[in-house]
Amino acid sequence: MTLTNDQLNEFSNLAWDIGGEVYENYSGRGMFGKTCMGITVENLEKALFKLGRESGNYEFSKELYRFEIDNLGRSFIIYFPKIQKEVDGE
Repeated sequence: MTLTNDQLNEFSNLAWDIGGEVYENYSGRGMFGKTCMGITVENLEKALFKLGRESGNYEFSKELYRFEIDNLGRSFIIYFPKIQKEVDGE
């Protein structure tokens, strides 16, 4: 799924709601160079709890249940392999 600009704003709101920051163009494990949207968080448990509670409020909520997690050292990234940012001009 490719996010429109309006959906990207919603994704940013979601990141804010769960206490994280948007990470665009993340390439996670097994993605072989493909990129997707992610949210970096420091408190993973709190963020996952809020994600479960908030995710039904978004147009793309079905895709939010298909996430992966990577440890970034001092923080984590919750990433969504099926959600990409719309490329300008496409």
